[in-house]
Amino acid sequence: MDWSIEDLNTFRQQQQAQEIELNDTKWEFYDIGEKNSEFSIVFLHGTTGTKEIFWLPMRSFMNKYRVISFDLPPIVGIENLSLGIHEILIRIDIQKIILIGTSFGGYLAQHFCSKYNEMVEKLVLSNTFITTHLYHQKYKKLLSIEKLIPFFLIKRFMKRSLMTLEHDQAREYLIVQLEQSLTKKALMARLKSFITTRTIEVAPSDQVLIIETENDPLVPKQLQNELKEAYPHAIVKSFNKKANHFPYLTMSDDYSQILIDFLKR
Repeated sequence: MDWSIEDLNTFRQQQQAQEIELNDTKWEFYDIGEKNSEFSIVFLHGTTGTKEIFWLPMRSFMNKYRVISFDLPPIVGIENLSLGIHEILIRIDIQKIILIGTSFGGYLAQHFCSKYNEMVEKLVLSNTFITTHLYHQKYKKLLSIEKLIPFFLIKRFMKRSLMTLEHDQAREYLIVQLEQSLTKKALMARLKSFITTRTIEVAPSDQVLIIETENDPLVPKQLQNELKEAYPHAIVKSFNKKANHFPYLTMSDDYSQILIDFLKR
C-alpha cells in the first residue's frame, strides 16, 4: 500500500489526541476506535517515534478494536514508564490488552508484560531486542557528555540511518518527525532507559509474535537471535531488508495482515 503525507494529514484531522497528567508529567495518547471491544490494542513506539507513527495499522484496526498509542514522555527508566502506562490504562477503564512494541517500545513492552502480565493477552515484539549491551558499548560515551553535544549534531547522526530507506514517503515522514517532533530531553530519556548492560526479565506471555527485518540497520543480527532464544515458542515473521527498521510504514499492508493473523489465533 502506497500512502502520502495527505493521507496522514487526513488521519490527523480526524483523530484527536487525549491528555492525562501523572505526577506533574503530561502523557499524550490516541484513544480511538471501538470502545466496546473485548481487547484493546496498545502501541508503544521506538526511540525517535511519536504516538502517530503507527497510524497505518491503527487505521486498519480502529473499526474493530479500541486502539491506544502513547507518546512516551521524557521519563527515565522502563520501570517508571511501565508504571505510568499501567495507571493510565486503568484510569481509562482498560483491563485486557494486545501489546505491540517496536524497537525501544518493544523493550519497554517486555518489561511491562513482566510486571503486569495479568493485563496482557498477546505480545508483539517488532524490530526489537531483549538485551542492549551492544548499544551500551556503542553509545555510553554519548550519554556521559550529552550536555556538551548540540542537539542538531545528535539529530544529524541519527538521520544517517533514515537515509537508507527506499520508501520515499516513510523517509520523508521520519526525517520530519526527527527534526520537528523530538526534543533533546525526550530523546536522552529514552536512550538512558535502554542503553544499559541490563537484560530484562522475559515476559511471561504464551502468545508472542516476533517481527524482524533481514539486515535491520538498527537491530544487529546478534540481538535478533538473542530475542528469539528468549522466546523459543514465539511465532516469527521476517521482512526482507527493503522493509528496513520500519515495516509498519514501508510495508504497512503486510505488517497489518501479520498482526490480523496473529490476533485470530
